[in-house]
Amino acid sequence: MYRTGEYDYVSVAAGANAEGLTEGRFPDGLDAECCSFAVLEEAWRDATDPRDREHVTRFMWRQKDRFRCGKLYAKFNTPSYRLTVDHPLDLELVSRIYSELHGEDRIFTLAEVLSLLERKPDLAEINRHLIEAQNYKALVQD
Repeated sequence: MYRTGEYDYVSVAAGANAEGLTEGRFPDGLDAECCSFAVLEEAWRDATDPRDREHVTRFMWRQKDRFRCGKLYAKFNTPSYRLTVDHPLDLELVSRIYSELHGEDRIFTLAEVLSLLERKPDLAEINRHLIEAQNYKALVQD
């Protein structure tokens, strides 16, 4: 998507960058962002808000009049899952997913992870109370 040249900045619809999005959002932890060095340098030079200095891409996606921003949306609706590893309970969940799906010379997909969590909802409960506990709202608000 970024390589088309249509965008200065592209992100996956997940995490803080998808705050308030109800459809097309990927589970937390599948965040990814891409921008040119020139745009990154511009953000480094011009960002003054401490939140923009710490989370530099926030500066980009908050200024859609200045940067051509694109977002990759999920083609399916995913339940609200947390697949990041920022807390010990996240590691517990990811470890259990891995033990369920891992195999010799086998790579498993997001679809398989989602299917597993649908079949075994108790797994998703391990860290459900942590969803958006990183205070995304403070990141996206002015």
